[in-house]
Amino acid sequence: LVASSGGNDQSANNAAAAGVSIVFALFYLVAIVVSIGYWVYFWGTSGSTFGMKMLKLQVVDANTGAPIGIGRALVRWLMTLVNTWACYLGWIWVAIDVRKQGWHDKVANSVVLQG
Repeated sequence: LVASSGGNDQSANNAAAAGVSIVFALFYLVAIVVSIGYWVYFWGTSGSTFGMKMLKLQVVDANTGAPIGIGRALVRWLMTLVNTWACYLGWIWVAIDVRKQGWHDKVANSVVLQG
């Protein structure tokens, strides 16, 4: 007679799969937070990410030309999601707006300057 402990093997496999899923989910969550933090921090403090610096672009307050701060940078980032969810209309808006502001700029009272 051969006794099988298949139930225990299955439980071990399920536990391992659950562990891998949790690690993956945590990694994904950290990646999202770091990505959002990158944009928000650099837009809020200096107005430029590394790529924007290379292109000599800067996000500034539409009235004062100063950095927009972390709070408004977060609002600006959140509005980029709305721009995308609304069939990219918020992005297309830049082409027809007199001040070349997208919806994300209008809500955050920001503009992108070059130079």
